[in-house]
Amino acid sequence: MEKLPQTYALVFLFFLFSFYQSFGQCVTCGSDAGTSGCTITLSGAVSNPTYTLNSSSDKLCIAAGATITGNWNITITDPGAMIVNNGSIDVDNNVEVEDGLFINNGELSVGGDLEISGGQMVNYNLLTVSGDFNLSDPDAEFCNQDSINISNDALLSGDFLNGGVLVVDNTFRQDTGNICVEAVGKVYTMDFEVNGNIIGPSPGDGCAYFDVSSSSTVDASGSLTGMIDFCDQTPPLTSPYIDVFTGSIDTNVMYCGCLTLLSLEARILEFSLSNSEEDQNILGLAASILMDRGSYHLFVEVSKDDKTYYKIHSESLKQESSGLNNWSSQTSLSKLVGFKWIRLVVAGSSGKTFSKPISIKDLQSQNPYQVWLSASRILRIRADVSPSSRLRVLGMNGKKVFESWLNTEEFSQSFQLPKHIPSGLYQVYILSPHGQSTHRIWLK
Repeated sequence: MEKLPQTYALVFLFFLFSFYQSFGQCVTCGSDAGTSGCTITLSGAVSNPTYTLNSSSDKLCIAAGATITGNWNITITDPGAMIVNNGSIDVDNNVEVEDGLFINNGELSVGGDLEISGGQMVNYNLLTVSGDFNLSDPDAEFCNQDSINISNDALLSGDFLNGGVLVVDNTFRQDTGNICVEAVGKVYTMDFEVNGNIIGPSPGDGCAYFDVSSSSTVDASGSLTGMIDFCDQTPPLTSPYIDVFTGSIDTNVMYCGCLTLLSLEARILEFSLSNSEEDQNILGLAASILMDRGSYHLFVEVSKDDKTYYKIHSESLKQESSGLNNWSSQTSLSKLVGFKWIRLVVAGSSGKTFSKPISIKDLQSQNPYQVWLSASRILRIRADVSPSSRLRVLGMNGKKVFESWLNTEEFSQSFQLPKHIPSGLYQVYILSPHGQSTHRIWLK
């Protein structure tokens, strides 16, 4: 083939550059641990917080272990102001991010709608919205790096980056902006409508995955680029698995294939340890793992320095359908002698995912409450309980499904959860005058 003249080649490269620029840029996620520079710090139990952050130096920090309840009355009016949540926010009303930066490193449960009308919000842990999620301004940004559960609609007019799991019970609709999905990002929704751009990972780096249970539409102003696929559960069942498509497809799009895509990911939501009730020399292992359908290998590893790890337990696991797996196992305490750290590893076809290492020495002080679910929906707790402590179980929509006072005279306690509670992921809270402990369980 004859080579292009240099002038034509430069024009061609400029065209390519301009073409890819037309897809826009992905969101850069802000981050902050909230350990310094706080002008306001909320700790302990706080009800109905009311503050206005109107200066670029304002930084409101919610400390680890803090519990925020009641109504949310915090506003941001300066683009340089910041809110960092390292605790637990469980409020009854709507929450709006007007400007600045809101970082959720802990748990955030919104009883009404969540609206981002300016600035940027970043989720690094668990976010639950009982109403609508509304990214209402084209200049607003949202970044998800963990788990979001929305009980109604997700309505997007700004830029959205999903590097975690987003579950929308009703409609996911994008009016303008860019949706960027990283290699491990998943979106589950009933109805899907896109009028902007969707940018998937580069070929070889994963796949943008959308699981749509009812209808999917990409209109004429929408564009697709990167590794991407739509796994609509209704016909047509051929890539790109979209019911109505009148948009434009970039020449570099490579469809992943929905039938093979479901073996690509596992995400460890929680890993915990507890002593066995029957034998104090046996350590119970438990984890909540979000898994796609496929085959996996699970490893429990220990380390002396949090650098070099050694396997002390391994098993194979076959996941029949996408969802949460409430995994449990046991190991002998004798295998932990001389080691300081323990972690869980899940290996699938796309690689490995790791839990956060747990300090073996400080296990009891870091996790004073041992919580796990046994057969027949019996919730078991092992802990030294303070007076006026109670157990509360909430669904991912923030609604309470079970509550009971704890017996201060019993170290081991059991609670029968009602059979009418639907299967799914639930939050278990142990509330005491000294703070709160949070756990996740999966009811089958």
